[in-house]
Amino acid sequence: MKKECEFFRDKLLDYSMDELDADIVEKVKAHLEICPDCWKIVDDYKKINSITVNVLKVDFSDDIWEMERKEIIRRVTQKIDLKKEIIRILKILFTVKRVLTAAVVTILLVTCITFGGIQYKKNQELNKEKIIIENIGLLENLEILERLDFYKKLGEKRTNL
Repeated sequence: MKKECEFFRDKLLDYSMDELDADIVEKVKAHLEICPDCWKIVDDYKKINSITVNVLKVDFSDDIWEMERKEIIRRVTQKIDLKKEIIRILKILFTVKRVLTAAVVTILLVTCITFGGIQYKKNQELNKEKIIIENIGLLENLEILERLDFYKKLGEKRTNL
């Protein structure tokens, strides 16, 4: 494909069906006079178009066309009941399976969170007890030191009397 053809390739089908603006038609015509590849593409499009027009031609009676027009007009002018549409959508969203599944998942989550909180509190209490146990020797020594201080103060009071 030539570089100058890039612009025209997208427009060749529309040109073959006479669906382009007049100013673009003139540009395409000028290009087709100098480019045999693009001219061949347009010629093929026109051949295909002439064949398909006859094959795809729809010949309905006027009654059928009128029925179709009325149906289209009815659909376009039909008022949508917003309340009914919302209810219809909610029915789709909240089927029994979905509601039950959501309930089960919610119960499981609440149970896990509750037991997790209880376990966390137990771990905190155990950590406190562990610290107390580790420091019990220090507490016993502290009690002995307090008693010694008490006896020392008593001895000082007796000597002062």
